[in-house]
Amino acid sequence: MCGICGIFNLKSTKKPDIKLIRDMNNTLFHRGPDSEGYYADNMAALAMRRLSIIDVEGGDQPVFNEDKNLVTVFNGEIFNFKELREDLQKRGHQFNSNSDTEIIPHLFEEFGESFVEKLNGQFAIALYDRLKGQLFLYRDRVGIKPLYYYVEGNIFYFASEIKAILAALKKRPGINPGAVWQYLSFSCIPQDNSIFTGIKKLLPANYLKIKNSKISLHEYWKIDKNKQLLLNPDEITEKLLSLLKDSVRMRLISDVPLGVFLSGGLDSSTITALYREVTDERLMTFSIGFEEDSYSELDDARQTAKYFGTEHYDYIIKPDALEIIDKLIYSFDEPFADSSAVNVYYISKFAREKIIVALSGEGGDEIFGGYMTYTADQIAAIYKFFYKALPTTHNILKKLAEWLPASEKKVSFDYKIKKFLAGVGNPPAESHYLWKEIFDIEMRKRILSKEFVEANINEISAHDPLFMVRNFFGNDSDFNRDLLNKILYLDFKTYLPDDLLVKVDRSTMANSMEVRVPLLDHRIIELMMSIPSNMKIKYFNRKILLKKIMKNLLPGFIFQKRKSGFSLPLNKWFKGELYTAVNDIILNPEQKIEWLNYNEIESLIKLHKDGKFDYSRQIWNLLVLSLWYKNIYLS
Repeated sequence: MCGICGIFNLKSTKKPDIKLIRDMNNTLFHRGPDSEGYYADNMAALAMRRLSIIDVEGGDQPVFNEDKNLVTVFNGEIFNFKELREDLQKRGHQFNSNSDTEIIPHLFEEFGESFVEKLNGQFAIALYDRLKGQLFLYRDRVGIKPLYYYVEGNIFYFASEIKAILAALKKRPGINPGAVWQYLSFSCIPQDNSIFTGIKKLLPANYLKIKNSKISLHEYWKIDKNKQLLLNPDEITEKLLSLLKDSVRMRLISDVPLGVFLSGGLDSSTITALYREVTDERLMTFSIGFEEDSYSELDDARQTAKYFGTEHYDYIIKPDALEIIDKLIYSFDEPFADSSAVNVYYISKFAREKIIVALSGEGGDEIFGGYMTYTADQIAAIYKFFYKALPTTHNILKKLAEWLPASEKKVSFDYKIKKFLAGVGNPPAESHYLWKEIFDIEMRKRILSKEFVEANINEISAHDPLFMVRNFFGNDSDFNRDLLNKILYLDFKTYLPDDLLVKVDRSTMANSMEVRVPLLDHRIIELMMSIPSNMKIKYFNRKILLKKIMKNLLPGFIFQKRKSGFSLPLNKWFKGELYTAVNDIILNPEQKIEWLNYNEIESLIKLHKDGKFDYSRQIWNLLVLSLWYKNIYLS
């Protein structure tokens, strides 16, 4: 696991500035504190920071093919590298190490640009062909590892994190107004955008090619939306269990200590159970929780750890978690307001004292159908008939729900019913989005100054969140008209790579820790997307197939607990322990953002304090934005 960066001259033959590439690389120290490596010639400069995990002694980068015409730096892990190396050796290739990185230039030499299709892993790859003067950037199928790029004049920059690109620029790019609009909607900046104008993300399952000074983008992996698996339910169950075991087994490859993040929920408990199935080696598990009972799953995690006989460790987060938010702002480089990043930061910091690699259950909800919104999607399909027949009654229910007092419990009934009634009645994809959005469109218009909206109306319109939602939801023929599979695909292409995987990468790499996600093996994804959604979800019964295959491997209490998320008790904290601190940060007259409407923000904070509405997600969104603007943009 590493951080990578580079400079490529699109037209000039002037040698890239070695000091610049070193400055870029130094910003990525946390991603790879063990060693660094550089390559430079008259056209390109590549650099990396290494976190040593496989072939600790011999796996430094950059790496080359035999004649050194292909140069590679790489962030991530290739889990099937041993099998690929054996095949390459039979074809006559020679290796100087036992690392997974070294297979990359040899695979490219053998199979060309499409070599990436052979990889099972999580990765961001830069490969430079010295003879042809071509540069290739690759990102893994799901988007587990990040990669950004930027063009200034005739110079192309790339890096694992935005901070490395900023370190090379004389002038910081301006703020992208469309990204601000999207951030207020999602609490993250989705798809290929960033908060900085011109700095782009390479999308998952894509590669970028520079040839003859021209940049082109290519998608190398797609899910066949209309593929139907011609297997009976028992055969599907057997195949899925086999793939899950193999995925966990592959991800145990490590020359350093390894463990599991265990929340006590179905996904992380599944990883723990499968770990025990494929090996009897030492198993360390790590959990965090809160003093607030409805937010803490420590008892569940402890019970699961005891059942499997793990070496278990846990930690309780208190309201002083706000003290580490500055570190998180630095780690993300741009506004990112999924508050559970605090949880992931703490568990990785806590676990890093004993392990360097952790397995985690990310992706289980998107792949197997675990979110409560999927239940809402099914109920909405029925409720719409009531909505159309009795619209007045619906509006009365909606008004009554707005007056329900805001509970401090996690995902409370009042929160769910308000969200459901606010979104239902729209087309399915739009309802699904509305249940997740942070600031609705009217609130966004009020939070932003009128002048900002009017001056940037074209950018804002072009970044309408619903455009993205409708694009990935697709047309009627996708997934053979299977509504829930279309919604699962929507979350897989948006919420998963834009929020969850960003959160895990930055929060863990801030503590120099690698996290692997066995449930996101592309073979499992392809299988799950090829079966009808009624095998995954039936109203309040979610993750049906996963529960079926794990019923003999997990203790019964796992299946009896309610679905819970990995979030902070912000609702309570913002009324109590953190109320003054939040006001001091967001409403500080010396640090106000000129394009925000502070009268509206002050009113919102007061309504939350008085318990009339739960605006904790909106307040956290504004808190992060305020600190980012002060500590990153203006610094």
